[in-house]
Parts: sequence; C-alpha cells; structure tokens
Amino acid sequence: MVKSTLLTCQLRGCQVVYVDLRPCRGMPWLPVLRYVRDQMRLWLPLAAAGPARRFDHELAILKERLDPDQYTPESARTDDGGDFDKGSEDFRDWIHRIFGSFRALVEATAGEQPLLLALDHLHKVYDPDLREFVVPHLLAPIAKAEVSNVYAVLVGDAGWLEDLRVADPTLPLPEPIPVPMFQRTEIYRLGREYFARRNKLPVSRSVVQLLEDFCKMPSDWTGEDLALMLSLVEKQAG
Repeated sequence: MVKSTLLTCQLRGCQVVYVDLRPCRGMPWLPVLRYVRDQMRLWLPLAAAGPARRFDHELAILKERLDPDQYTPESARTDDGGDFDKGSEDFRDWIHRIFGSFRALVEATAGEQPLLLALDHLHKVYDPDLREFVVPHLLAPIAKAEVSNVYAVLVGDAGWLEDLRVADPTLPLPEPIPVPMFQRTEIYRLGREYFARRNKLPVSRSVVQLLEDFCKMPSDWTGEDLALMLSLVEKQAG
C-alpha cells in the first residue's frame, strides 16, 4: 500500500524516494547513510547526481577528521566505502558533521520542489546508532523543518515509532495512519482483478480451489501475505 501510494505521487510529478531498509539489518549509521544515498540516486537520478558526488567528496575528507576543501566536480574525491574510526574523544563531532553533509545532500536534491523521503523498516538499523545518531541528526531535523522542502514518512509499527521519542523527546511525531489488513472475503476480488490484468483467463479449477483454500485460513492478510499468495496462484495457473 505504501509503495502504491508513493508511485501514485511520483506519477503525478512529485519527488519521491522510497527506502526499504531491510537490507540494512543490524548495520551502523554510516552504511545506512550510504544506502539511503544510493536509493536517492535510483529514484531521482538527475536531481541527486551532483549532490551525491559532493557528499562523497566531503565524506571522504571528514572520515579523516579534516575540513573539506573547496568542492569542484573535477577534483572531487570518491567514497571508498570504508568505516569511520571512532578512535578519538571528538568522534561525535565528526559524525555530526557527516550527518550535516548528508542533510545538505538531501536538501540539494529536493531543490525548489518538495521531496518525500519514505523510510520503511527503519527498526532494522542497529538500534544504538539509530537512537544516538540517525534520530537526532537526520529524522529530528527533517521533522522540525530544518531541512528545506524535505518531508519524511516512517513506515512501521505504531508502538515502535513511539519508542523513537526515547532517543529525542522533542521529536514531533504526528498521529500514525493505520493500514488495515486485507480481509479474507477480498481474496476472490483480488484474484479476479489480478488474473484479468495478467491475461490469465479462463481461470482453471485448480486455481479456484487454491483461492477457496486461502479463504478458509483463520487470519486476515498483510500486503506481503497477499503478494505471496498471488504469486503461488499464478504458478498454479501456469
């Protein structure tokens, strides 16, 4: 449902970046920033290209605890993908500056038009880094409108989202928008529309039987459940 909504926004000309953070399970803050950067390049290749190159240049220098020199595309450094060494007492100051450079990347990508950054499965990020760095240095500035023309949508369990206030009690979180489960009674309708669009008609008796079996299951369905179910039905349909 989230993806469908965001794609609708994109098709209407809005700047949208969807980031599924499941590949970042247990990762610390820096690989997470790189992953979000890469997704911005994917969703907004023209708008994000220049700002991403500038961020890579500044990141390469800030990781060495040096002040970035004047950026020019011709002399820009690239990101080597290495870790950040916390081996000094002032490491938090340098992390703060790296996040500042990343916020500049997001803001420059947005430009004069609103940019919607949707973060899905944020709870997969390494929890201490999420609370100590990602929330105060990325989410809170966006939520407090300190990053021009950038807005964030957090996708996840409402109870988990409320836990983010522990990291930053001033974090302004709006009321969550609940997404209801699909009811079993919708299985036939969804199956009908799916096969009509896939030109899988007529539907065989074995497929109808499979749909009937799904309807008898005791619980309602999430979007992922339905996607799995429809893929199984399609395989059954040949």
